[in-house]
Amino acid sequence: MWIVVVWADGVKEFPIEDYPPWTYVAEMRSGYLDWNDGADPSRFGRYEVEWMPPQQAGDERARLGIRSSDF
Repeated sequence: MWIVVVWADGVKEFPIEDYPPWTYVAEMRSGYLDWNDGADPSRFGRYEVEWMPPQQAGDERARLGIRSSDF
């Protein structure tokens, strides 16, 4: 599974691929993401994850400029 983090200021992190034991997936299913990757250590930390309906998720991907080529 690939993950792309887009910050509120529009900065888009490089994609990260999650492998077994699926640490990122397990965290997000538990409602959080521990972010310790990326170029800016000031963004490292634990973030709350909220799931949204598929249509809304698609709309948000479009709004944030996330494309298939990002993965």
